[in-house]
Amino acid sequence: MSEIYDRHVHLPKTKNGDARNVPLTKKALALLDLIDHDGDKLIPQSENAFRLMWERRKEKVGLADIHFHDTRHEAITRFVNNQKLPVEVLAKVTGHKNIKVLVNTYYNPDVEDIADMMDA
Repeated sequence: MSEIYDRHVHLPKTKNGDARNVPLTKKALALLDLIDHDGDKLIPQSENAFRLMWERRKEKVGLADIHFHDTRHEAITRFVNNQKLPVEVLAKVTGHKNIKVLVNTYYNPDVEDIADMMDA
C-alpha cells in the first residue's frame, strides 16, 4: 500500500522517531509523479542505491561538497523565507519537537520582514 495520498505523504519512520503526515505542495506531487514507485516505498531504491545515485548525480553537476541533509536545510529555509510559514506550522511539517531549534536555526526574520508581517 502506498504512503502517498492526495495532499500528503505518510512517513512511518522519521528522524525524530515518530511517524507523521507531511503535507505536499502541488509541485511536490508533480515531482513524485515522476518516480516509478513500487507501491510500498516513497523512494523505490534501497538506502545504499539511493546514496550511490545521490553521490554520482551531485558529482556530475559539480556539487561534491553538498550533503543530503543540506537539502532539508534548504527546504526549511525556503519555507520560512518564501512561503512565510509560521514556526508552529513549520514544526508540524519538519517534525521538530522543539520549536527553539527552528527559531534559532531557520526562523530569524529581520525587522523589515516583521513589519511586513504586521501589515499583512
